Amino acid sequence: AVAAIPFIIGDTGYVLPHKKVEDRHRLLETAMADTTLTGEEARARVASNFPLELRRDRLRALIEGSL
Repeated sequence: AVAAIPFIIGDTGYVLPHKKVEDRHRLLETAMADTTLTGEEARARVASNFPLELRRDRLRALIEGSL
């Protein structure tokens, strides 16, 4: 759970809350057993919250030093 990753993923995936091996194994097992998440929800979430134009404009601003 670093920076904006929990917000970006939201309820469309899984976030490892702590850097613990036991938690990582448990989360991976849970994710692999989950048949409800297909990735389509994640793609739709990114597309709606972070449209390509916005990402492009912010990257350009970072490169140009105006952000």
